[in-house]
Amino acid sequence: MPFVTVKAVKGVLNEIQKQEILEGISELITRVASDIDKQEFKESVWVVIEEQEPGNWYLGGKHPTAEMLHYQKKHEDESQ
Repeated sequence: MPFVTVKAVKGVLNEIQKQEILEGISELITRVASDIDKQEFKESVWVVIEEQEPGNWYLGGKHPTAEMLHYQKKHEDESQ
């Protein structure tokens, strides 16, 4: 039984994004690793999202906040 943990800064992902991540990872693991009944295997795949408080992260010499990450993502999206 695979167990996958996704860590994210709290407040960065909305509920729809979380659901898509959970379902997508479960589907990927099932597609790649299942050599038996896919539905039976899928029912044994555990995926969890752990949301960490922004102050508990350190990236590039800074404690990134959810607002900083949203700002960065918005500008990355606009440049594409």
